[in-house]
Amino acid sequence: MSKIHLEISAERITATSDEILDAAMISEIRSAMGESYRSLILDLSKTRSIDPSDKLLLEEFGQTIISDSKSLIFVSDDPKMIAQLHESWNVVPTLPEARDFLEMEEIERKLGLR
Repeated sequence: MSKIHLEISAERITATSDEILDAAMISEIRSAMGESYRSLILDLSKTRSIDPSDKLLLEEFGQTIISDSKSLIFVSDDPKMIAQLHESWNVVPTLPEARDFLEMEEIERKLGLR
């Protein structure tokens, strides 16, 4: 059975999925995200696939995060996993790079570039 691990800090949520990312996990992340968090790192480095029937749900959730001027970063170095993600989403190979990416986005926001 697949599961999701949420690491919640003051400024972001890091969600790590194992096996298959499905609707229940997406719903759990959405609930945790709420209004108070500005960024989400979705670590898919251990995830084999996204449930095809739930891919649209993930895309809708991702678009909501982006349209709310929040950050969404995916972590994966697996070409098959990356191919399952929306082409305009930010994907980095490691968790430290995701954190650096978020810092850069926050600087851009403060400078009015986003």
